[in-house]
Amino acid sequence: MPDPRPAFQFGRYSVASSADGRPEELGRGAMGVTYRATDTLLGRTVVLKVLHDDARGSGSPARKRFLREAAAAAQLAHPHIAAVHDIGEQGGVDFYVMEFIEGLTLAQRIEAEGPFSERDVLAIARQTGNALAEAWRHQLIHRDLKPSNLMLARAPEVEAINLKVIDFGLAKSVSKDERAEASLTLKGDFIGSPAFASPEQLEGREIDTRADLYSLGVTLWNLLTGELPFSGTSFGQIVTGHLMRPPPLDRLRLHGVREPLVRLLAHLLQKDVDDRPGNPEEFLRVLDACETELAKLSAPALKPAPKPAPLAPPAEAAAVPPVEAQAPPVVIPAAPIPRSIPAAALIAAGIVVAGLVAFGVKVVLDRSGGSAVVTPTPKIAPSVLTPTPGAIMPTPLIAAATPTPVAPTAAPRVGPKTPEEELREADRMVASDPPGALVRYAAAAESGNGDAQAALGAAYFYGVMSQPDRPGPPTPGGKNFDAAERWLKRGVEAGNARATAILSAMYFNGLGVPKDIRRGLNLLREASELGNPSAKALLALRYGQGVPDLLPRDPQQAIRLMREAEADGYSQAISYFGYWHIVGYLVPKDETLGLTMIQRAADSGSVLAQFHLGLIYVHGRGVPKDEERGIRHWTAAARYGMEQAQEELKKLGRTW
Repeated sequence: MPDPRPAFQFGRYSVASSADGRPEELGRGAMGVTYRATDTLLGRTVVLKVLHDDARGSGSPARKRFLREAAAAAQLAHPHIAAVHDIGEQGGVDFYVMEFIEGLTLAQRIEAEGPFSERDVLAIARQTGNALAEAWRHQLIHRDLKPSNLMLARAPEVEAINLKVIDFGLAKSVSKDERAEASLTLKGDFIGSPAFASPEQLEGREIDTRADLYSLGVTLWNLLTGELPFSGTSFGQIVTGHLMRPPPLDRLRLHGVREPLVRLLAHLLQKDVDDRPGNPEEFLRVLDACETELAKLSAPALKPAPKPAPLAPPAEAAAVPPVEAQAPPVVIPAAPIPRSIPAAALIAAGIVVAGLVAFGVKVVLDRSGGSAVVTPTPKIAPSVLTPTPGAIMPTPLIAAATPTPVAPTAAPRVGPKTPEEELREADRMVASDPPGALVRYAAAAESGNGDAQAALGAAYFYGVMSQPDRPGPPTPGGKNFDAAERWLKRGVEAGNARATAILSAMYFNGLGVPKDIRRGLNLLREASELGNPSAKALLALRYGQGVPDLLPRDPQQAIRLMREAEADGYSQAISYFGYWHIVGYLVPKDETLGLTMIQRAADSGSVLAQFHLGLIYVHGRGVPKDEERGIRHWTAAARYGMEQAQEELKKLGRTW
């Protein structure tokens, strides 16, 4: 939200105002808001970054980190790094001042004109590598390298590509003297953008400059193709790709990327940090070799002379087979095999998980029924909220209509945005800029848009802008049950199925409101009738067990509703139905079918399916007993914040 303070003056820096009198924002991030401003002493335009209101306070870790970041960035003086000019504090508000760069970010350039040429990508790679080398020499890592943090400065007289790395605000010192500062990033905090983050960064492990090189590899992939190597409709799918799947190098080849450049990206995107270039200077040497190979491939072949004295044979580029980036095996220490668990207990565990799964982002879903629409750049930070044991949680889908492509030559539309436009913009921002997305949702919700009211209510209810079994970024300001109930009620009045389903969970489980099981069930039925697949699955679970005095046990209704939710493509329903088949609960036992269904749900990014696979393999349900394999599935679910998987691992003395 624009800063509410009436005065837009920070020392000698005057924040520019837009036509409506509000401060002119340039962007928002995890730590603060950036504004366009004027240095009144030197008469130049600058960028002013102000710490978020909720992170202020002299003793707060966020404030210490903010000040540390500014000081770290100020050390860097390089033609391809945006300079930090000043740092200050006024009225309890911390800020720092950066160089203003006239131009476009690479993300804006891709959106307007599509992928870059090979020549431009090589120039960007070299200039970014030089900037990272300078940071490395100062023992700093960026931690959030991506196209929106790389700008094309408008200086064509200097060179065709004149790149600036911006927002070293997430910079981290890796010097021994400053290791204590790492404690300012709390355990579980994620700093960066998941779509571009390295595996070790996503897992919360110690990182070094090689994490930036991985992010550079993802960025170059995006510049060459307009796509991401690991994309999907959920945070879980993206993280699974980075952690476990090799990059799909054939997709690069389909885009016409030549083999030396394919191998360079494969080198950068290795899962094991030791298999990547060791530092930016080593990367630049690898880039030199790549450019040499590309030059050989581009050189015209020499034809032999017709006379007896032939010319020297043409130089041919060596045929080097492509190098696929393989994920390293997951090594887990041995643990004692647990005693077998009765089938009834396993069934109960599978059912109760409905209310106990951690939450994450479903970035784009069809609002009518929940069918997935793949979007190329979902970004989110892993932060999860696990509900009270026994709670029944609906799917808080963060839905979005398919973005309409914008022609590069189209003139911008003048006038306020419609609620639908605000909603689409919020959906695009939810992973990369949660505070900005919340502002957009609020604007659309105030205008009566039911989808926005549901999204806003869900964000305040869960404390994360997310979907069950798929962790997502935290809601700015955290949970607020009063705000959640208010917006969800408005969504129910607008006939929104998602809002109805979430409000039903609040009343059924007494979460933030007085417990009212009858009212919760009525809302759950209503949401199911409105077509919400999460509500159908949850109502199926209720019919499977029954609710004393309110809902008789009805296996046929349970099966019908779960089948409908499965047909809607709802991954949790697919996993539940598969588990029912594994153990013969309500349906005929069919272990082969059950395992196939659960695996399909897991492939779609469902963390619940990972938990079910853990149950199956650890206890040998429908498959040969394989404890280590089951533990790997539980570990994957635990890393996404699923409390049940964490508890199972604790019982075995394992960590995640």
